[in-house]
Amino acid sequence: MDKHFVRGVLTGNPELLVAIDKNLCGQFLQRNRQIAGLSASVLSEAGIQSASICGQVVPLRSLVALAAALARLQSEERNRVAIILTKASIDHCFLKGAASSLFGYKLGERILGDLDIAVPPSQIEKAKRMLKQSGYFTCGWSKSSRKYQLLSEQQAALQERGHYQLAMLVRRRVVNIVQDEFRLLIEDPVAFFAPMLQYYSDRDELVFTIEIDLHHSLTANIGLGNFVQDAVDIIVDDVALKTSSLGSTLAHVIFKLYYEAAGTSQPSGSHQYADVFRCLTKISDTEWERFWKLIYEWNAQPAAYYVLKRVMSFANHVPSSQFVEDFRGLVEWSRTFGVRCRDFGDPWDKLWGWNSNFEDIPFKN
Repeated sequence: MDKHFVRGVLTGNPELLVAIDKNLCGQFLQRNRQIAGLSASVLSEAGIQSASICGQVVPLRSLVALAAALARLQSEERNRVAIILTKASIDHCFLKGAASSLFGYKLGERILGDLDIAVPPSQIEKAKRMLKQSGYFTCGWSKSSRKYQLLSEQQAALQERGHYQLAMLVRRRVVNIVQDEFRLLIEDPVAFFAPMLQYYSDRDELVFTIEIDLHHSLTANIGLGNFVQDAVDIIVDDVALKTSSLGSTLAHVIFKLYYEAAGTSQPSGSHQYADVFRCLTKISDTEWERFWKLIYEWNAQPAAYYVLKRVMSFANHVPSSQFVEDFRGLVEWSRTFGVRCRDFGDPWDKLWGWNSNFEDIPFKN
């Protein structure tokens, strides 16, 4: 994967895409559907009008428009869930992509794989009950058939045992956004956003699906802590959304990016790097302090070390003088990694297949 291509897409800089291999575009878009809207928009600004996806030549302007339509549906659903939980007096906040998508993205640039919501353990069963009463069903996902399957209470309990979230809740509905410019993207063999948007040609219907993950912990070993108490209000279409604070969101995204991406050989995690870039451009001093507090509290120094070091190398800038000062402390710490920390090394090789050795970082450890 061409490093200038990935750098240009994730940072939203079309100037870096002038001399790229256009054959990479379709591959990247397919692998990274959650930032397909952002990617297609940046590629269009760089003068690239189409990409080959599943053997079909797809106009990027159509992909941008479909991503915006899907993001609008997801935003409506997020607002609906927020209203349900708020009316039921259930403490909650949106996590991960559902939170970071509200920081620094235009509509359609960041598609959600699901809605991650933190709910205190004492209220999580009530939250599930209220959502099920509002049209959401407990489901599992069959990789072989690529279909949702309804789960019984017993099946759900078995799936949830020892896990930090409940079995997913799913709501599906027919939507009226089938336009001629979208057909190539929603029909087989492309079906770009399936199963979020699933087209049934026999009845000319497009079905929108949302998945909800209710979290009572952040991981099997890390509880919610003050995530819900520290949540902030963001107004979207006159609805107040409770979302994890910027510092908490940044810490959570970096933690998930590092410990999940480092354990796979598949090139994933691009949407999370895009989230990190945008969070860093918005973060305040107070939230920066919250971020570091969580990183050390979780013993996640290796995650912060490698991801932030890569951000400085990859984005070609250092966010602030405070960033440099705090990172120097992390560099000093990195010389003797804490014995309780699992060090997977730099995940970038596994994500993208190259190693720049951080040559353009302004200081060394």
